[in-house]
Amino acid sequence: MKRMIALLLLLCMLTACAAPVPETEEPTAASQEIAVPEQKQPDSGTMTGAATFTQAASEPLTYTVVLKTLEDSAAAADGTTLAVRSYELPEMTVTLPDGTVLTEAASPAETAALERAEAFNSRFRDWAGADGFDEVTAWAEEELAFRTESGGN
Repeated sequence: MKRMIALLLLLCMLTACAAPVPETEEPTAASQEIAVPEQKQPDSGTMTGAATFTQAASEPLTYTVVLKTLEDSAAAADGTTLAVRSYELPEMTVTLPDGTVLTEAASPAETAALERAEAFNSRFRDWAGADGFDEVTAWAEEELAFRTESGGN
């Protein structure tokens, strides 16, 4: 009986989610219109690994996010691989209207854009640095020493 009730509740929720949104009254004079540029619908294929965002400002700046691969490994003194890690981390850059990557700010808007990109990038660098890779490497080194002393592989 409990399963039937749960199934009925699930079907009700799905039906409610699929219901059309009721039409509302005409917008009042106090409401604001927001113009959203028309965008192409993405292909149903896979992601390419890059995203571009444009800031609406007097100086149009473009934020581009690209997935960069971080690969690292650690080896023992005898060359035995102890640990390997590989991440795809997003990296944000700011580009000017002419397509050049912004590295030094010449205006307050550019300074703010560079600060945003650095804040975005630093969060992912900090996350990657806090993955415990050093601890895993130390554990693997101890395990290798133990196995070598006990005659294992």
